[in-house]
Amino acid sequence: MLKVAAGGAQADLEVQRMFAEKAAAYTEAQVAMAQSAMLGRPDRMPAVGLKAYSKRVRSNRSRLSPRSK
Repeated sequence: MLKVAAGGAQADLEVQRMFAEKAAAYTEAQVAMAQSAMLGRPDRMPAVGLKAYSKRVRSNRSRLSPRSK
């Protein structure tokens, strides 16, 4: 988020990447939940939807976290 707060070209790229990642995560979660429902497991829909987001959050956290020295 520091990149975004600083502004400039790097901030623009980061914001574009964030929106693209959010759209992809949303689509992945929707597909996973629809598959769960079609397979007769609507009770699993929240879990499979969150799993898709959790995967993205982990990758973002590692990408955006300050590197430990």
